[in-house]
Amino acid sequence: MREQTAREDAERLTAGYIAFLTQATDGVLIVDLAGRITYVNGAAKLLDDTLQVGRSLAIPTDDDLSLPEDQAHLCAALPAFRALRGENVVGIEWRIRRIDGIEATIRSCGVPLLSAGGQVIGALIRLQDETAATIGEDQDAAPDFQVGDLAIHYHSKLVTLKGQPVKLSPIEYQLLYRLARNAGRILPVQTLLDRIWGTTVTAYADYVKIYVHRLRAKIERQGGPRYIETVRGLGYRFMGPSSSMARQS
Repeated sequence: MREQTAREDAERLTAGYIAFLTQATDGVLIVDLAGRITYVNGAAKLLDDTLQVGRSLAIPTDDDLSLPEDQAHLCAALPAFRALRGENVVGIEWRIRRIDGIEATIRSCGVPLLSAGGQVIGALIRLQDETAATIGEDQDAAPDFQVGDLAIHYHSKLVTLKGQPVKLSPIEYQLLYRLARNAGRILPVQTLLDRIWGTTVTAYADYVKIYVHRLRAKIERQGGPRYIETVRGLGYRFMGPSSSMARQS
């Protein structure tokens, strides 16, 4: 009963900060007292798409704190374990392989979530991708994906158009990433909602429509190539050349 009440309290806290959480550049998770994920944002899923609502982080015991360092969901487990004991956890570093195949350094932090009465009811975990700090070094390197004048560097999340950096919001980048990695395939609106906003957020099809419009305004120019196709009634498709012409790692 106490666990259920704590979970409901954590869900209410999540709802209160949902606008911030969905826009966060860093990966963000919320776990309940049992270590189950109750919220995960799109940035965290770009690190490890096995991070899903309902999944247990397999919180270690005091006798077994040895964890493999090759998966993002495991680097979230240790700060979650400590935060659920009431500790503030700062700066645990891990080396992982992101879902795009890039090896990255992740700095994980955790803070306890408290009820109005001061009891721990869950934990908020932040996964900061330190790799994104290497944009200056990456700009001269060959992109991981290129079509026409548009180039994407997965390593640093750098996007350029005609060699010039394109400033994208976290959600705009996640949308472009999902579409580009599935170039030529139709991605249903619901799939984009689930992967970017998460299943615990009340998100609507208009969210995708709005962000596709914003993304097009930044990567498509009048008279230039159209990269994103709206497939009415089905979803969206990135209209780059075939995979044999688009360079992906």
